[in-house]
Amino acid sequence: MTVNATQPLDVEAGVADGARRVEREKTFAPMGMRIVFKDLDYSVPSHHKKGERAFLLKKVAGYFEAHQMAALMGPSGSGKTTLLDVLAGRKNAGVTEGTVAFAGQKPTPQFLRRYTGYVEQFDTLLGILTVYEMLLYTAELKRPVSEPLESKKRAVEDLLDKLALSRCRDVKHSNPQLNLPQTRRPLIAPPLQIGNALSKGISGGQAKRTNIEQQQHQWQQHLGSPLPWKISTQAQLLVRPCPSPSPSPSPNQVMTMVKSLAAGGVTICATIHSPTSYCFALFDSVMMLVKGRVVYFGPRGHSAIEFAQSGCPHPKEFLPGYNDAEYLVDLVTEADLAGESDKMADFYAKVYLSSRNFYVPYMLYTRASSSLAISASELFRDNAARIDQYLSESADVLPENIQKELAVRSATVTPWWWGLKTLVKSRQHNATRPGTRPDKTFRRTVLLQYRTSKNYRDGEFLGPRIGDKILISLLIMTLYLGIGDEFIESNYVNIAAVLFMWCVLPAFGAAAYVPALVLERNLFTRERNDGLYLVVTYLLSKMVDELLLAGLASLGISAYVFYGIQLQGQWVTFWLIYYITLSNGIVLAYFVAAISPNLDVANALLPTYVVTLLFFGGFLFRFHEMPRWWKWYSYIDFLRYSWGSLMVNQFEDNNPSWLGGTVLSYYSLAHVDKWRYMGFLALFFIVFFLLALITMQFKKYQSR
Repeated sequence: MTVNATQPLDVEAGVADGARRVEREKTFAPMGMRIVFKDLDYSVPSHHKKGERAFLLKKVAGYFEAHQMAALMGPSGSGKTTLLDVLAGRKNAGVTEGTVAFAGQKPTPQFLRRYTGYVEQFDTLLGILTVYEMLLYTAELKRPVSEPLESKKRAVEDLLDKLALSRCRDVKHSNPQLNLPQTRRPLIAPPLQIGNALSKGISGGQAKRTNIEQQQHQWQQHLGSPLPWKISTQAQLLVRPCPSPSPSPSPNQVMTMVKSLAAGGVTICATIHSPTSYCFALFDSVMMLVKGRVVYFGPRGHSAIEFAQSGCPHPKEFLPGYNDAEYLVDLVTEADLAGESDKMADFYAKVYLSSRNFYVPYMLYTRASSSLAISASELFRDNAARIDQYLSESADVLPENIQKELAVRSATVTPWWWGLKTLVKSRQHNATRPGTRPDKTFRRTVLLQYRTSKNYRDGEFLGPRIGDKILISLLIMTLYLGIGDEFIESNYVNIAAVLFMWCVLPAFGAAAYVPALVLERNLFTRERNDGLYLVVTYLLSKMVDELLLAGLASLGISAYVFYGIQLQGQWVTFWLIYYITLSNGIVLAYFVAAISPNLDVANALLPTYVVTLLFFGGFLFRFHEMPRWWKWYSYIDFLRYSWGSLMVNQFEDNNPSWLGGTVLSYYSLAHVDKWRYMGFLALFFIVFFLLALITMQFKKYQSR
C-alpha cells in the first residue's frame, strides 16, 4: 500500500462570491486526533477485463473529528468496509493512493496498530476463555505493565456492568440456567467459555459487545482523565457494523456507551445500516458512499435528506414510518439499482461551467477560471476547503505527547516478555464482585487461564497431543516386550526397527499440531493488528504451550517404553532424544501450517514430507548404499540424527559383531558421536522455528 505524504496546500474557498482565502489556524482538537483523508483511490485487478483495474474507492475525501462520532452509510458493496480498512492500515492487497493523516501527520503502521481500535464485522475471540477472562487478557496486553492488576480487574468489572455483560461473564448464553425463573437459578454458576463454531458459548450479540469492549480505550494523557471502563490504550475506534438488535442491552444502549468515548476525545467512525432514530441521533456527521464514491458528507439531520433528494434524479417520497437513516439508505440504494448513483456522486463532487453545458471534476475545476464556474455543491466546496486547511497545518502545533505517539516505534504497549507471560500465565484470583458475598458452600473464583493453562484443562486440546503417543507407544512396547537386552543376530534388526519406529512416532504425530495454528489465523491476525503482541511473542507462547506438555508427557511414555522393552544405554538420553525429535515435529508442524493456505493443504503436505524423511533416515536405506545424487537429502533429514543417536545409545557399550562387522558399522554409525547428533537435532529445531517466524511475519493470511 502506498499513501502519499501530506503536503501543505494553498486552497481558495469560494469563487462565485469573490475570493475568500481560508484562514490558516491551529485547529487541532485540544484532546484527541482528527482523521483526514483526501483523494483516496483503492483499486484491485479487474475480474472482468484483463489488464484493467477495478476501483473500490474513487477520490474519497473527508474528515472525522475528535470528540465526535461519524456514521458511514451506503448500500452493500459501496466501499464502507474498504474505507475503514484503508484508514486503519489493514489493507494488504490492491493499490491505495491518496492522503491519510492523523492529527495532520502520516500515520506509521506501528501507530495504527497501537492506537487504533477496529471492531471487526466477524467476532474473533478465544473460545476457551470466558467473557471476563477475555477482557482481562486484553487489558493485561494493552494497558501498561506498571498498572496494578487490581486496577485492570476493576476496569473490566465496570465495563461488564456498562454493557450489561455481567450476567454472562462466566456462563454460556445457551446455559439452561439462564432460562430458569429468577427464584430457581443457582446463585453460583460454573465458569464456562465464550465458545466457538463447534461449541456453543455466548450469543452473537454478546460476542459483538465483547469485541467492542476489547477495543474501548484507556485515555492517553492528551485525552484527559481516563474513564473507569476503558480496556486498552488507543485513540481512534472504527466499528463495522454497529451492533444489530439483540437482547439486553439494546443497540441504543451500546451505542450510547460508545458515544461516551467520543466525549473524552476518541475519534469514532462506525458503519451502520438500519439504526433506530435514537441511535442515528447519536452521530454527529454522516458520509454516504455508493460504488466507492461520496454522495454526501456533512452533518446528520434533515440537511442530509434535503441534499440527497436534490442530488437524486428521481427522489422517493419520505413516507410515514421512515426514520432519517432508513430513508437515506433506501434513497441511495434505489438510485444505485436504477443506475443513477453516479449522478448523485456527480452532484456532490463536481461543478458546472456556466459558459458550457457540462460538468468537470473538482480537480479540473480548481484549475479553471473562477469567473466561468458556479458551484453545484456548496457543501463539497466547504468540505474541500476544510480538508486542505487541516492538511496544511504543521506538526509543530501538536502537543508533545501526541507527537511522541505519532512517532512511536513499537506496535505494542507491553514488551514481548510481558506478552509471553500473559499468554501462558495461570494464577488464581478472587473474582467475587464488589459488594457481593460468595455462597457458603462454593467460593466463586475465576482462574485467569490465558491459553496455556486453559488448554491444559481442555480434553479437546490434550487428546490429540497425548492420546496417539500413549496408544502407539503401548503398541510398540507390547510388540517388542523384553527384546532390548537380547543381543543375538536374529534380534539386532528388531532392535534397530523399534528404535526407528520410536523416531517416526513424533514425526507423524506432528499432524496433531497443525490445526492449532491454521484455525487461529483470524484471531492471530486480529490480535496482531490490534497491537496485542509481536509475532515472536505469539510463536514463543505456542512453543511453551506445546513443549511443556510434550516434555511432561514424554517422561512417562519414554520410561515405560525403555524399561518395558529393556533397552540398553541411558534412559535419560533415550528420553532426551525422543523429546528433541518431538519438538522438531511440533515446530515443523507449525512451519507447515504457517506456509499452507488452508488446513487441507497442511494436512497433505506434512505427511508427504515426513514420508520422504523415512527413506533417508538410515534404516530403510543404509547411508553408504544411497545413490550419490540423493545422499545430500540424508544430511537435512532430522530423523537420521534422531535414529543414529538412539542406535549409538543402545550399542555404544556393547557393539556386537554382525554380518562381517558390527551392528553400528553395518548401519554406517561406527564413528558417530550421539551428542553431536543431538546437537544437530537442536539446530533443526532452531531452523524450523526461524522459518515459521519469518513466514508468519510476512505472509498475508487475510487478503484485504
